[in-house]
Amino acid sequence: MITNNVSIDIIIPVKERYKLLLKALNSIEKQSLKPNKVWIIDDCSTEKIDNFPKFTFKIEIIRNIINRGPSYSCNLGAHASNAKYIAIIETDDLWSNTKLSKQYELAKKKDLDFVYCNYSNNKKKNTQKLSNNKNLIFELLLNRWSCPNPSTFFFKRSSFININGFDENMIGTHDHDLWMKISQSNLKIDYVNEYLVEIEDYNQDQMSRDYKTRIKSIKYFTSKHKDLIVKSKGIEYFNYYKQELISRALIPC
Repeated sequence: MITNNVSIDIIIPVKERYKLLLKALNSIEKQSLKPNKVWIIDDCSTEKIDNFPKFTFKIEIIRNIINRGPSYSCNLGAHASNAKYIAIIETDDLWSNTKLSKQYELAKKKDLDFVYCNYSNNKKKNTQKLSNNKNLIFELLLNRWSCPNPSTFFFKRSSFININGFDENMIGTHDHDLWMKISQSNLKIDYVNEYLVEIEDYNQDQMSRDYKTRIKSIKYFTSKHKDLIVKSKGIEYFNYYKQELISRALIPC
């Protein structure tokens, strides 16, 4: 039987989008397993990010004095926390009421470093394969896998820090990069094959609408992992894969 006396903190990176932030906070409030604290990392918003309703968890706000991006903000929250486990929720996503409890149960039972879950996108259930086999995850990443986004993540905080979290040089594609690192790590991972996260299909402020930033991040990502991809698949496949990612970056625009 799970009690709420567990060591879990939530990290929310935010820039503007105060109303969406409130929806994300309400989603956390409805959890059957409550976190200890929610770290809101305000990435230099011009909109006022404060004046929250009373919640059953503590809220801690850190404000970046310049815009640093979600990678920096998530890493900052992880280092500020002292909880055993952390989870991330992006402001345009929502959690089902049992998201934290089911991931915590699995992480505790198997002593896992990382647990993710299935998700819906604009009410449409994901049909892509999920796996706890890191070799297969690597293959999926190189074969058009739209990897589950950070709102599906549940990490042992020390493990997230040990793999250096998100690459702070990346604004966009940072979640894809983290999955690549996970696939090459010694982390113990698994997933809950339930649709515990509802991902926003469209928001005009989404990073995916900024194709220039996405393409810059994709070029950085493919350059960073070129040796690994070439060793596994060859140079021709690497060139195809790079072009494929760039082409997909333009689709939301």
